[in-house]
Amino acid sequence: MSDDKNSKIEISYNDLVKQIIDAFTRKDLEKLHILENQAIENAVMAYDRLFAEIGIAIYGIRKLDSKMHISSKESWVNNSKEILKILHSFLETENVEQKKINISKVIQIIKDTDKQLGRYVTHVISDASVKLASSAYAFGLSASQASSLFNCDKEQLMNYLGATKMSDEDKQFKSIKERLHLLEVMSKNDKI
Repeated sequence: MSDDKNSKIEISYNDLVKQIIDAFTRKDLEKLHILENQAIENAVMAYDRLFAEIGIAIYGIRKLDSKMHISSKESWVNNSKEILKILHSFLETENVEQKKINISKVIQIIKDTDKQLGRYVTHVISDASVKLASSAYAFGLSASQASSLFNCDKEQLMNYLGATKMSDEDKQFKSIKERLHLLEVMSKNDKI
């Protein structure tokens, strides 16, 4: 992350992942949800793809861990241990590209677990991408920007927004200063 991004980021990648490890180890689903929202907000404020991916991973962990037919299975227990090992590896590297690879590995474990043990046609990670992108939209990103940041299909996002009536709600920005900061960050990233 560059210094201009750090001015609005409430938490670093490593601090967020440390809290994820703690909450996941304690099976604190409420704390994981809070951390997910923090990751989304940081992703939006810095237009940062790694925070977005971390948010998607948290959502997947939280959803799978909340389902008894999954969390009670030995394969999920083993996969949880592997996820924790990867998250610890995330903390050990300063290389942002390696951090992205680690989060991708976590997301892949979640996808594999969901495919193996899930009961639904839609998968938790694709659901996560759309739901988190809708939250990014609520923070003020356009549907195109939100779908790009969270790597989801724009049409799927638009359908979800229409079903939630979120497009009729007021945006969640707290101040004009935050809106200006978002525009500055996005213009530096050529996203507007």
